[in-house]
Amino acid sequence: MLTVEKFAEKAVLKPSSYPHCIQYHELDVTRGCSVKCIYCSLEYFSEGVQRVDVNLEELEKQIQTLKDEGTFNGIYLSPNTDAFSKICADTTHEILEYFLPKGVAFMLTTKSIIPQKTIQLLAKYPDQLLVKISLSYADQELLKYVEPGSASATDRLKTMKALVEAGIEKVQALLIPLFPGVDDDKEKITALIDKIKETGVRLIKAQFVVIREREKPKDIAIINKMKNHPELKKSWELMTETIKIQVGGGQILPREKRFDFYKMMYQICSDRGMIFAACCVLDSALYDSIDEKSNLYVKINHDDFPICNYHHFLPDQLKK
Repeated sequence: MLTVEKFAEKAVLKPSSYPHCIQYHELDVTRGCSVKCIYCSLEYFSEGVQRVDVNLEELEKQIQTLKDEGTFNGIYLSPNTDAFSKICADTTHEILEYFLPKGVAFMLTTKSIIPQKTIQLLAKYPDQLLVKISLSYADQELLKYVEPGSASATDRLKTMKALVEAGIEKVQALLIPLFPGVDDDKEKITALIDKIKETGVRLIKAQFVVIREREKPKDIAIINKMKNHPELKKSWELMTETIKIQVGGGQILPREKRFDFYKMMYQICSDRGMIFAACCVLDSALYDSIDEKSNLYVKINHDDFPICNYHHFLPDQLKK
């Protein structure tokens, strides 16, 4: 059993925060996040980082209860933190080591390096996995300013390559979030996509940053960090549209410019044999209805590029 001197709370499976695209349960392995992305507006992350108390047997009982109710499809690990930050990489490994042999499917998200021992473990269960590596920009100086606790761009690309070489087919590069006027230049984005293609990764998802403009100290601090950076200041000035999204809302690049960019991304990826999709969670303009039967985003307001509801990318165990 995992042990540390002090736990923040007990780990429990929670219903999806994104039920219209990710229809399985969430499990965060830390309270707080060591990556400290400047665009993250949740006060949850401003606290000190602690591992949660993971009792594998209790989690297994919870999974069985959810299966009996017909509501369990798999585990999203760790959606609100980073599953492979240094403080919790061993925790994540032990969870995977316990549940993958039992047939549980996982979706993993990280901006960190996935340890080699974990990649070797994942390689035994490729059909139960979707692994998402976030990388929006190759500029290391900007990367450290925006995501100070993250791995370097080089290390994330190496992780992508290692996963693909281990036989894990469903590895997705997340170009999220993109800062307008900084990351959406055609030459820059093409160069980044080419670097990703060299790793063997074929799945690409992208979305522009949404910044809350409210009076809370955390939101003001985010805007100030953007205004204090010469490139990000320009980005903030371009974010003139207000949008409501599933997890809040805020300022974003105007819709017409976003859609033009998604269309360009779709073409760049298609030309390279890669699969692109735009993210509905952070852009409510991408859909106009929810399918009553599947509860997924399905109706699209345009024909120039596809949207992502994850159903297309999920391991077979997670598809209904």
